[in-house]
Amino acid sequence: GTYFEATEEVVLPEMAERLFTLKPRELSGPFRTRSGWHIMKVLQLNKPGRVPYEKVREELRQNLMVEAREERIAELVKGARNVMEIEVFRTPEDSSNTEGSKKEQAGGVNGAAS
Repeated sequence: GTYFEATEEVVLPEMAERLFTLKPRELSGPFRTRSGWHIMKVLQLNKPGRVPYEKVREELRQNLMVEAREERIAELVKGARNVMEIEVFRTPEDSSNTEGSKKEQAGGVNGAAS
């Protein structure tokens, strides 16, 4: 993933120890954490302080829209499960599923009302 502005509070401790020793445009070597393999590059260093709302407004808007959409989908799936059998078929592109396209019971709709 990409961290546009990373602080020690938002990254794993084992990532922070590498990230905050890199110079701008320097690439880390590959390393493994409990969440997988990583390679990091610092694009630039920012001065500590508050980020103006105007600078992050669009990113905040996008994050809130994604969150609202995910909550609405979860509500719809929960309601649909009350009246039909739900099966999820994940694609290999689904990075949240490490099992590839394995059939699972969660989210998505493929079924008929009972």
